[in-house]
Amino acid sequence: MIRRITGKTLGEFFAQEIAGPLGADYHIGTGPECDHRVCTLIQAMPITPPVGEDRSISERALEMQSDSTDLVCGYPLRWGLGYGLDNPFISQKYDNCFAGRRIAFWGGAGGSTVFNDFDAMMTVAFVMNRHLEHGGIDPRGIDVVRAAYKSLSASR
Repeated sequence: MIRRITGKTLGEFFAQEIAGPLGADYHIGTGPECDHRVCTLIQAMPITPPVGEDRSISERALEMQSDSTDLVCGYPLRWGLGYGLDNPFISQKYDNCFAGRRIAFWGGAGGSTVFNDFDAMMTVAFVMNRHLEHGGIDPRGIDVVRAAYKSLSASR
């Protein structure tokens, strides 16, 4: 959305509009001129590949584990491995903006939310700076997700 509105990359926008005015030495992406300032990450242990027939962990997030009323939220949810999955209740709340897509989502207290769309290869996240108890799904996060999908459909 930043590139569509400003024509700048996220790193350029952040450097010029946020870090620069604050005098902050913070970068999102760096060029070769910063190579001497970047340290090498040393991995603690080798990555252990998954075993078994299905060696893919990321697609397992979309395998339905439960489809019932959530005991904490009190509304119907479908759960994959660690994430909520699309269902009629969630689709309705978001005006069916991700209908037919493979999504995995999560929400938190006060309104934070994240949507991973495996088909669009897109993640949309909302974290608020004011915690509000809203008795369910926060309309602020819904608006952010809807806007992301609206911009996605407008680019086609």
